[in-house]
Amino acid sequence: MLAVWGSPGSGKTVTAVKLAARLAQQKRDVALLLCDMNTPMLPCICPPSDLEEEHSLGSILAATHVSESLVRHNCIMHKRFRHLTILGMRKGENEYTYPVYCAFDCEYHLVVWLFNR
Repeated sequence: MLAVWGSPGSGKTVTAVKLAARLAQQKRDVALLLCDMNTPMLPCICPPSDLEEEHSLGSILAATHVSESLVRHNCIMHKRFRHLTILGMRKGENEYTYPVYCAFDCEYHLVVWLFNR
């Protein structure tokens, strides 16, 4: 697991995406979790045509309970990188799109599930 943080515009997302793509090219299973709730980057780095389906991280964070089936349902597979799974907010979504039900508990269970994947 690798967490990236820093100042706005410092290249956190670019670094994480490049690293995830490189690992996926090497046929390593990668889950890329894009957590910027104010300015979702998924639409910027991956056009919808590159993705198998469009689901949202917001659906997980707004759930009353996080389950493996909920996370699996909302994981987005990349068409070119078969070993890359992405979780992020869709175009037009932000932190106010979904009601907050379980905050820390949901986030914790999501990270634990991804780590044990």
